[in-house]
Amino acid sequence: MTIFTYPKHPSSLGTKLAAFCPSHWRLHVASIFFLAFCLWGGFHSPLLAQTTLVKNINPSGSSSPAGFTVLGTNFYFRANDGTNGIELWKTDGTADGTVMVKDINPSGNSSPAGFTVLGTNLYFQANDGTNGIELWKTDGTADGTVMVKNISPGSGNSSPAGFRVLGTNLYFSANDATNGIELWKTDGTADGTVLVKDINTGSNPSSPAGFRVMGTNLYFQATDATNGSELWKTDGTADGTVLVKDINTGSGGSNPAGITVMGTNFYFRGIDGTNGAELWKTDGTADGTVLVKDINTGSGSSNPVGFTLLGTNLYFQAPDGTNGIELWKTDGTADGTVMVKDINPSGNSSPTGFTLLGTNLYFQADDGTNGIELWQYSPAPPTITTTASLTAFTTCEGTASAQQSFTVSGSNLTGDITVTAPTGFQVSTTSGSSFDPSVTLTQSGGSVGNTIIYVRMAASSSSPSNGNVTCASMNATTQNVAVSGTVNALPTITLGTINPVSSTATSFGIPYSATTGFL
Repeated sequence: MTIFTYPKHPSSLGTKLAAFCPSHWRLHVASIFFLAFCLWGGFHSPLLAQTTLVKNINPSGSSSPAGFTVLGTNFYFRANDGTNGIELWKTDGTADGTVMVKDINPSGNSSPAGFTVLGTNLYFQANDGTNGIELWKTDGTADGTVMVKNISPGSGNSSPAGFRVLGTNLYFSANDATNGIELWKTDGTADGTVLVKDINTGSNPSSPAGFRVMGTNLYFQATDATNGSELWKTDGTADGTVLVKDINTGSGGSNPAGITVMGTNFYFRGIDGTNGAELWKTDGTADGTVLVKDINTGSGSSNPVGFTLLGTNLYFQAPDGTNGIELWKTDGTADGTVMVKDINPSGNSSPTGFTLLGTNLYFQADDGTNGIELWQYSPAPPTITTTASLTAFTTCEGTASAQQSFTVSGSNLTGDITVTAPTGFQVSTTSGSSFDPSVTLTQSGGSVGNTIIYVRMAASSSSPSNGNVTCASMNATTQNVAVSGTVNALPTITLGTINPVSSTATSFGIPYSATTGFL
């Protein structure tokens, strides 16, 4: 089994390129499985530990392992041992534990691909030399490696692809030789492997692709022969498989691509027939499917691609008609859709291969001077700011204290701000009401504007209290506002003897003693 390593290690230099040579890579594997930075195939996790060869699967050549997928305590992949062709293999990280699972096609290559986990099984497409390219599954044993269903009867290929899990089913595209390439699903049984809907009726294909899950629905692009290639969604039923919106009205397709989730919306590249290929988003409804921004104004296309989520922004490459193909980001609003940096002022930097490592975005780009090299973008860190300090609170048992307040705000946030009071205190964003142990301030575009937080001792407080009101958000340093308070006991009054009062008296006295608390 083999995995990339490299002769030069990248070093982070802010947003500058790193010293890194993407050529002359050798194939190895580390004791902890990972992939090294791969400039041409997209970055993956960084190289860790000492690189060692697990097993020389093909002594006479390259085994070309690919499709690494975890199931249980093993990695599954396809490889060629030089004898059995391209077949299904697995490894536990040892030479003895690196074995062929099954020779699915004894007379040639089964070429398993599209490995996807559902439950305790790994699903994939494979060709056994008799039934064509069909849907298979494995539990990691030879006996448990079986064809799920011969969707295209005989030796024809159903070529299942685009596997995506939704609930307890695996969804994919397949061709049953009758309905064309359509949307299918399986629960892992032959009887449970069925056509969801013949979107493009008859033998014409709808060619569903780009499957992505949001909530309880699966979103994808498909063609129904009337509206062209548009955005669709399904809940797994025929009636629940519907067109979200005909973005490019008529038979022309919007060709939605790069569907990526951020928050409660999907973002994608779409063509409406007026603005070219631009950035769109949808909440799953027709009214909520809108153009985010016409980046390359007019009929020109910005053709945004490479959508990658970092914090509360989506990063991608696009040209605006002035600066060439550069690094852009969006928070989902037109004003928040901006170019991050004009890396190549004289042409296209063409940033690609976006990959996250911690809070940094890595990619390859050409600044016009150094050629195509490794770059790093480090967004400003999320920050919470509080103002004002609070004086000591005082109250009586069973009574809430008077309120005090401070202000909190946030910038470059990757999550909401949660304001939490210590025991015996309460907070609110409304003066004089709605006090609770905690409140949440919802960020928008990574920001929370100046917000007044009201604090009081709770009526349930029964002893002196102190602590911190905490203001916390994901990846941000928590800010504390110190509070303290005293709870006074209710007054106790012992009355003395009260003399009879004359009906003509205009005043009288009440003797008392041994008071506690306030009177």
